[in-house]
This record gives sequence, C-alpha cells and structure tokens, in this order.
Amino acid sequence: MYFSARSQEIHRAKSLPSNQYDSGRSSKQSDSVLGATNTPSTSQHTNSIVDDDDCNHESENFDLEKTPVRVQNSLVISGTCHSGAYVSHIDHISAFFVQLPSSMKKFQTLHAQMNECYAQHAVNETISLKESDYCVAQYSKDNEFYRARVVTVEKNPKVRYEVIYIDFGNSEWLPTEKIRPMFREFSYLPIQAIVCTLSEVMPSNSGRPSWSSDEGKRAVEVFKNMVLNKSVDVTFLPKTNLWPLCFVKISTDEGQDMHTYLTSDLSGNILAKATKGNYDLFAEFNSLLQKRDYILYSIPYEGDGNDDHDSQTYQEDTFLKNLVEKASYNILHASVIEKKHDGTTIFCKNHFSKQFLFKLEQVYNN
Repeated sequence: MYFSARSQEIHRAKSLPSNQYDSGRSSKQSDSVLGATNTPSTSQHTNSIVDDDDCNHESENFDLEKTPVRVQNSLVISGTCHSGAYVSHIDHISAFFVQLPSSMKKFQTLHAQMNECYAQHAVNETISLKESDYCVAQYSKDNEFYRARVVTVEKNPKVRYEVIYIDFGNSEWLPTEKIRPMFREFSYLPIQAIVCTLSEVMPSNSGRPSWSSDEGKRAVEVFKNMVLNKSVDVTFLPKTNLWPLCFVKISTDEGQDMHTYLTSDLSGNILAKATKGNYDLFAEFNSLLQKRDYILYSIPYEGDGNDDHDSQTYQEDTFLKNLVEKASYNILHASVIEKKHDGTTIFCKNHFSKQFLFKLEQVYNN
C-alpha cells in the first residue's frame, strides 16, 4: 500500500494542470479565478526573471551530477488564511496540492521565459537523470515546458521517466527526448504547489483506515467535486514534527467548511471520521510513506541527492524559514492588552503583526 495512492502504470492518464497557473497554454479548461484565462505572453511582462543571455546554454557542457539544481518549498506561515487559493491536484484528502495567488504573476513570467529559452535549447540525447532530480519536462498535452522532478526511472526497453510537475502536483511518464536539464535561473522561484492535509479528518472504513477503501473513495470523490480546480480559502495550521505535510482548513467560495461537510451529515451521510487532533492520522499513515511519496510531496530526506550543492545557502535558507515559522507562532498566539473606555481591560490579537507576517511570507515566496 502506498500513501499517495497513485498508480505506477506506465501509461497512467494524467489530468491537466489547473487553469489557475495556465500560462500560455493552447488548451483551456473552463474560466477560472484571478483572470487566469487571460494568458500572458512574454511581451506583456514588465519584470523579467532572467536575462536573455542566461538562456544561451550549450547542452553538451551541462553536467547535472556536478551542478545539481534544487527548488525550495514555498514558505507558509501558520495561522495565515489565503483567500483565492486554488486546489490544483488531489491524491486524496490527506494529500492534495494548493497554489497560492500571491506568486501567480511571478510564475507566469517564469513560465513564458522558460519556454522561450527551451525552444532554443536542443535535445540532449545523453542526458541521464536519477530519482529525485529536478528537470524541465515537455507536457504531453500542450508540448510546453514545465518545471518537474523525477519520481521513477525505467530503463527497459527504453529509458523513460515518471515526472511530477512541481508547480501543479500531477504526473506522467515521458521519454528522454521530452526531458531537459533545469537551468539554475529557473529554480529560484519556490515550488508553487504546496502539499496539504485536511486537518482532523480520517477515513471512516472499518479496519485500517484507507482512502482507497470504498468509504474512502466516496469521501475523496465528494472532496474533489467540492474543491478541485476551484477557488477556496485555505488556512495553514501550526506545523508538527510528527507529520511532514501542511495541515490546513479549507472553505469553499460559498463558505462551506470541508471538515464539517465531510464529517457530519450535511451531504446526506457521514463520509469521513472527525478526530481530536492529528495524532491518529500520523499513527496510521506515517509508516506508509515511501521514498516515492517523499519525492512526490517534496519532503526533504537524507540522501535525496540535492543536499550537497550550495550547502551554506541551503542551511541559511532553512535557518531563516525555521526562524520565521517560530516567530510567527509566537506573534500569532500573542495577545495585546486593550483598555476600554470604562476602565476594564480585554485581550485581543495583534492584527498588525498578522499583516506583517503575511507580507513577509509573500516576499519570501517571490
């Protein structure tokens, strides 16, 4: 049993990346939020992410093993609520991908410039990748290039790669000629698809809880119908060392809290089990996490092949991220004393600090 519940068959069907971050795609889904249907061209961008000269790479001089590229996860601050977030892919209720609206324009700019660059970059017949390597992959549905990561390598009869599109969350198998090395200038924007777990919700089936059970599948199907490829409000909850994904609360545009909807009879029957805290989820699912899941969900692990490059930069970045997360917890849980006109005192949250942390999160991720 795999936690992700993704099929590993070579010809696995793959859903389109969401229209939320649809930059320059020819095939469109239905109209989406944030004006994403107005696909920008490179000429529309006023802020360039890379210089034109940066795209003049010689593929034969690119040695991936000597210059590995890593893409950092986005920073999310506990307690922040993101209105207009977008659910781009769902494996199940304990593993789904959310895109935040704050960095959408930056991503569209990167996507347009990346495709202009790789249109001039010849196929490297000798490129050889291993599991967990970052790369750029040519999506089979529209032939545009997207940032990706290698999940699985198959070498017989021909070399092909299973890749996950790190800014969307979906995956597919591709032959070598559809894969390019990721140039470093396209790695600086953090991963746009944040992997989340709906807090305090478990499968309701008897025996070992599983989203692959009949009861679990029904709950997942309802969850997809409610939030997949839709604008939602996402609140990130305090992180725990017990679970590597982000615990979140989700409400639909209509204000329906998904925890309440799934664990009560609002839908006509109780679809999932409500829990007090998330320890039960950790106890049941943590042992199911395999190396494949760590790659799919961008969970750092020892020996992933990306920890040697720019080690000082990586350590400084990790230190900064941890510092911000700890500070945010203290600030968001602090209260300030406010005197009322009658002389009594009340405690209220420091809303100015909340706004400051939200802005800090946006600056980090852009």
